[in-house]
Amino acid sequence: MRDIPNIIVLVSGTTDPTNTDTRSHSASYQNTKPLTDPDWYWGENPGLRKDIEALRQRYTNVHIFTAHGWSGDNGASNRRVAGTYLANRLCGAEGQVAYYKKFLKQEVAFHFIGHSHGGNVINELTRQAAKVWPRTWKIRSVTYLSTPFFQRQHQVDTGVFHEECKIVNVHNQYDLTQRVVADFSLLPFHDALEKAGFEQVTQLLADIHFDGQLLKDAIKSTRPRDADDSWRINLKLLMASDKAGKLYDHCIQLLEKINGIFARLREIIRTLSKPFDFPVAIELQGKAATKRAILPELLAGRFIGELDKLEKSLSPLMKALKDRKKSGKYPLDGLFDDLHVSTFLKALAQFMRVDVKTLSGPLCDLIAGILKYQIESFDNTGTSPRAQLKATPFSASLTDVDITAADPYSQFQLEATYKRFVGRLETSEIRYDKYSAQTDLMDLIFTLAANVGLVQNLVSDWGKTVHNLRVILEWVTVSLKVERFLPDLPVITPLSPINLLREASHLASIPVVASLAELCGAVESFVTVLKERSVGKMEVTPLFSPLQPFPLNQTRLPIPNKALEPFPRAPAKLEFKPAVTYGTMDYFMRVSHSVSRQELYPKVRSVIEGQITSKKR
Repeated sequence: MRDIPNIIVLVSGTTDPTNTDTRSHSASYQNTKPLTDPDWYWGENPGLRKDIEALRQRYTNVHIFTAHGWSGDNGASNRRVAGTYLANRLCGAEGQVAYYKKFLKQEVAFHFIGHSHGGNVINELTRQAAKVWPRTWKIRSVTYLSTPFFQRQHQVDTGVFHEECKIVNVHNQYDLTQRVVADFSLLPFHDALEKAGFEQVTQLLADIHFDGQLLKDAIKSTRPRDADDSWRINLKLLMASDKAGKLYDHCIQLLEKINGIFARLREIIRTLSKPFDFPVAIELQGKAATKRAILPELLAGRFIGELDKLEKSLSPLMKALKDRKKSGKYPLDGLFDDLHVSTFLKALAQFMRVDVKTLSGPLCDLIAGILKYQIESFDNTGTSPRAQLKATPFSASLTDVDITAADPYSQFQLEATYKRFVGRLETSEIRYDKYSAQTDLMDLIFTLAANVGLVQNLVSDWGKTVHNLRVILEWVTVSLKVERFLPDLPVITPLSPINLLREASHLASIPVVASLAELCGAVESFVTVLKERSVGKMEVTPLFSPLQPFPLNQTRLPIPNKALEPFPRAPAKLEFKPAVTYGTMDYFMRVSHSVSRQELYPKVRSVIEGQITSKKR
């Protein structure tokens, strides 16, 4: 047996599907010492690295190439450039220095292992390798770990495959990134919100709080007082000037802070509508976009227009509060007269309204517009390369490895629920791939949101709150109608039953009730949309006691992305491990997506080892 050099190449994938965090990128380009790089993609996979190293040590001429890195961006153009660059770098084509210069005139067998979009980088490499590699270099195995396979993009070129090449496809049915999220290739978005100063809005929002004690103190200070500055006596229920003055000052300050938030949001939107610089690695310069706006000017204008409407609707309230403060008199019924909230409530209701069939409305349209502008391309993905290999000589060389059972989530017996969830998403994606309609895009967003545990709880709370508010509004409406028929007696003391009922009727007005009802309708629409798309509870949070580490006499569930360690026992006091939640959207997109690279599974190792053509030690 000849001792042919066999090279195992690890190709990293996309770590940040939304392209928002530069810290999530793979190892930097030209990195020859990845093990010392804290950001190295494979650094968190000691099990896989150990298995590959053990494989290398069994043979005399097996090499492991780990020095390749790329941006990791979830963008088609980045994957194309990364694959082309890797092919060139290995052999020294198109100006690159050959990494394996000493092997250029030898027969070499390559074994590629790519996780996530790293598999698509490998596919792009095959297209370039078919053009520039030495004829004696051949690929003997390709292992795809959770790779999303496109229908149109990143098609594999088998021209550089050895005639005995084997393909391994490792997948997990709970992998939401492979099955759904990866369909969207996005444009760069790194640090855009940070550069635009969005964190300041978060800080401003955190500073918004209403001091309810001031309201209580002002109302409790209400007494029958003479509201006429002349010799005439005009008794009214007035709040104490000092108490009410503090309340009005507090409300005015709150409105000023809210107006400040509106102003900051407008600045951010204008900033996002101007081109940003997105630095790229030297190998990508001239090949990948380095400058782009996050929002188109037209969409930014619409966004600012909606903010202007909301801010303008608060102007009557600000004017009423300032006028009352200037007068120095604070009647109890005047407090509610001054709350000109009907205009704001109406504007908010109109902004939030959504058509339950088309999923269209001012807010939804803006969200859809922003999302569409970030999408570089959409291509419905599958979990197998079978379609790409169908017309090639390697259609029968595919080994399928389903590692769903290795996902801790599989122990909770929620497969049917998850299938309903992902089935609905995939149906929407098929429609979106065909029609590119906003309805289908928003259907995806609402379906994802509707199955987040926090949102499900909120929807339940909102539903109850809106129902109760509807009952109250009906009662208030009756009270308002009754007030019209109260007798207008010449002498009524401030504490008489008729006057108290009349004062109570000032707590609301027909416009306020109508605006609240309209806002209830908008909220009910959202509740309806989310309820229709909820498949039920998918999140599970097992609670383990350190004094009973193995629930139900079964093996303890592993904590995602953390090495297993014994539960600590607390001899002095009872302590509990922090709970781990399985089945969140983040879990399905990140943890389930990474199960395939935790180890070199036996079936995968067997196929790769069967393709190695070096001598055993």
